[in-house]
Parts: sequence; structure tokens; C-alpha cells
Amino acid sequence: MKIQPMQDVQVQGLQGKQPQKTEDTFSFTLLSKIEEKDLQQKLHGLMDEITIQGKKLAD
Repeated sequence: MKIQPMQDVQVQGLQGKQPQKTEDTFSFTLLSKIEEKDLQQKLHGLMDEITIQGKKLAD
């Protein structure tokens, strides 16, 4: 088996984006797709808890 070195991948345009906006859009899309109200409420609560824990870790 012959293995050749990999080339570096250049990523452009990521510094100007704000992750919070994307995260909010993702959260809204995910929650709107779930039809079962109990499951939707549990998921929303878990997402809030994850956000709170993430903020604590960032501090």
C-alpha cells in the first residue's frame, strides 16, 4: 500500500461569521420539526441546560 502526503486544506470566510446566530437558527429548526409536545418540551429544556453549562465553562 502506498501512502502519499496530504495537502493542506485552506478554509476561507469563517472568521466573519457569528456562531450564536447559526446556533439560534439550528435550535429553532430542530424544535419546529418535532411534533410531539412532550418531547419538544424536554428537548427545549435540555438545550437551555446545555447553553447554561456552556456559559459556565466559558467563564
